[in-house]
Amino acid sequence: MRSVCLPLLITLGLGCTAKIEGVVNDDGIETEPDADADADADADADADADADADADADADNDADMTVSYTTTLDGRTVCDQLHAISTAEYTGECEDCNFAFNMVSSEVTEDSTESCSGTPWILDFELPDISSRAILHKDTHVLEFSWDYYGSYTYTYYDALLFQFEYSTEYGSGTYDQILHDADSTYSTLVMTEGSFEMTSEVTSDVDVGCSYEETYEADLNCGDTTEHVDVWNIEVTAGMVGTDIAFLVDTADEATAFDPALYIVNPSGCVTVSADDQVECTYPPPNFRCPAGSFTPTETGTWTIEVRSFSTCIVEAGDAVHYTLNTSGAEATLASEGVAGTTEWCDDVTWSSGSGCTVEATSNYSMVGSF
Repeated sequence: MRSVCLPLLITLGLGCTAKIEGVVNDDGIETEPDADADADADADADADADADADADADADNDADMTVSYTTTLDGRTVCDQLHAISTAEYTGECEDCNFAFNMVSSEVTEDSTESCSGTPWILDFELPDISSRAILHKDTHVLEFSWDYYGSYTYTYYDALLFQFEYSTEYGSGTYDQILHDADSTYSTLVMTEGSFEMTSEVTSDVDVGCSYEETYEADLNCGDTTEHVDVWNIEVTAGMVGTDIAFLVDTADEATAFDPALYIVNPSGCVTVSADDQVECTYPPPNFRCPAGSFTPTETGTWTIEVRSFSTCIVEAGDAVHYTLNTSGAEATLASEGVAGTTEWCDDVTWSSGSGCTVEATSNYSMVGSF
C-alpha cells in the first residue's frame, strides 16, 4: 500500500521516512517497537490490498451475460430460447477494447414449440472445431483479408461488437472475428452504459414451408431425353387468374423408376419464362439431385404450358420409362403432348426457381445482454 505524506507533516519538518522510531515507556525509557505487532499490521495491509486487487480484477474480467433468441413463422412463435452464458477472464490481448471476456458454456432454457434450426451458431458450444469464444467491444476495428488471386482488402468498423473464436481443422487453424454489430448496421442496435451493454437485432425473411397441392396428375417419361422427349401440360389462364400465383411440383412416383426431373414454364408467346430444377427432395430419391418445384405468376391470359423433362440420372437405363407426378395449386393442367421436342427459345426475363413457391414470413429476434 502506497505511503502518503500529508502537507501538515511537511510543515513540521517531519517528512516521510521508512524508519519507525522507538516508543517512550512510563519510566521515560525509549524501547524498540513491537516486531510482532508490525508484522501483524503488515500482513493485514497486504491481505487487504490483495483482496482489493482481486475484487478489481473480477470486476474487470467477469460478466453476467444472457442471450434470448425467438423465431416466429407467420406470426406464430416456434422458437423461444434463453441462454445463460458462463464467462471467464479474457485470455487474449486487446489494449483498445472497452470490454472483453471469454464465453465458456451455456445453460439453455427452452420454451419452443418446434425445432430452433436457426439458432445463431455462436451459441452452439458443441461445435467441435470452435474454441476460445470471446465477446469484445471496440470503438474502431479493422479487418484485413488477403487472397493469392484477388488481392488484399481492408474493412473498418466503428462501435464494433465482436464475436472472436479460434477455428481449427485438419487443414489449418486461426483466430477469427465475426461482427455482431457496427455503427452502419441496419438490423441491430447496441446500447452501452457504464458496466453493461445490450445488443438487439431483428431479421425478417421468407421461409420455404412447402406447398399443399390441390391437383395431382400422373404420367410416364423416357429417362435422359432432356430436349427431344418431353411431356407438355397446358394451363388455361383466364382473366381472373392473371396476377395470381400458380404453384407446381414434379415428383418421382415410385422407387423402381426414380429419376432426376426438370420443369420449364412456357408463356403464350412460346418462350421459357421459368426454369425449375433441384428445389426440393423427391419422394423417391434418384441416384443424384432433387425434384423441381416453384411458382409463377401469369401476366396475361392464354395457354401457358408446363414442360416436364428428364435428365439421365435414373435408376433405370437411359431411354427406359420413368414414372412421375405433376402437382399444381391455383390452376388445373391437361396433358397435351407426350414425348415431343421441348421449347428451346428463352424469354429475356427468365426466372430461376429457388424454392417450393410456398413461403411464410419469418422474424428472428436476437438479444444479448451483459454486465461487467
